[in-house]
Amino acid sequence: MTYVGSPVTKATLPGDYDSQLRKIIFDMESVGVRHNNIIYPCSAKPGKHKVMVQNGRLSLIDFGWATIDGQVPCNVSKRFFIRGWKPCPDSKILEVLKLISAQADPLHNNKPPTDELHLILLWTPSRCQQAYTEALNTFNVVAVRSHQGYATTTEKIEYMNAFYESTRQHKDVNDVRGSIEHVVIFAKISSMEYGGCAGGASARGLKTCPPTNPFKNRVRDKHSGCVIHATDGVFETRANMRVLEYEYEHYNALHRPQWKSLRHMFDHLNAINLSYVVSRNREIHGDIDFMGHDIDFMVTDYNATVAALGALPSSPRATELGGGGGRHTVRIRGKQRTWTCGTSGIATSIRIGCVIFCATASREMASLSWRQKTTFTRFFTMR
Repeated sequence: MTYVGSPVTKATLPGDYDSQLRKIIFDMESVGVRHNNIIYPCSAKPGKHKVMVQNGRLSLIDFGWATIDGQVPCNVSKRFFIRGWKPCPDSKILEVLKLISAQADPLHNNKPPTDELHLILLWTPSRCQQAYTEALNTFNVVAVRSHQGYATTTEKIEYMNAFYESTRQHKDVNDVRGSIEHVVIFAKISSMEYGGCAGGASARGLKTCPPTNPFKNRVRDKHSGCVIHATDGVFETRANMRVLEYEYEHYNALHRPQWKSLRHMFDHLNAINLSYVVSRNREIHGDIDFMGHDIDFMVTDYNATVAALGALPSSPRATELGGGGGRHTVRIRGKQRTWTCGTSGIATSIRIGCVIFCATASREMASLSWRQKTTFTRFFTMR
């Protein structure tokens, strides 16, 4: 027996309760199961119910009066079956929770918006460059990870069946999904951004969906070679992450920095004592508009710089943040700015520019002492 929390109340009702319950009911109906006793008495007015909540996740309990394909309830023998018993439609609980939600938030503005973690998966990264770029520009992406494809067909089917358990309708998932290295995008979405549903989510009875839903449907329409998956609710995000072996709480706690200007960015590097030297266009201050200017600076620890600046890979085919450099983006003034960097033994050189950050490692810098307290360093670093 698994603990699934306490009965949901107006204080603990999650914002996506409607989507969660509709999915639970859809999943039960897909295998012929009806609970029949979620709410008692069977009325739209709040009463006793069997909906539990734990960490924002809803569950149903007490299936003693459940039926399979309309037969006699599971734990009731024909001898003791109650004459005239009528099951309560499972969907009635949606009316009850809607009323509870209205009581908790009569003006629909008392609950502060919450950020939810959602996933976007690109199963065919080489065909998804445009979709990847659109995702970075559209969502508050906090992390990008590369996930290896499964070694054998048997292993792939096992994991993909678990990944799509709620939608595969008892059919094996045996196609390109999971066959090759794929990209996992972690995005924070406000509960206030929920809207209508389309595609499979709508067919499953979901009424409200996050913006990842129209995004994936738009990608499927525009880029046929890009095989994409995106979550339609936090319940699905958690289920997917369990299969992929990512910890929800860890990624949900991540925040990607947004820099107001270059000066703001360099001030942060100073504050965390990360060594760098600005070697070109050092006279340009943090308020430049990126038009016609670029700045070269060199760092001793490339990976630490990537982490400190909240840099993300600029391509779905370069999602491993290796120490040798590559193309990444940082967010300055709400826009994605791309860099390209290279290494030269002692340091990494990065050029920040209007569209690209182009880098050529300067071996002449090898003789410098990093962040030395001299006039030279004060002159070449932004402070």
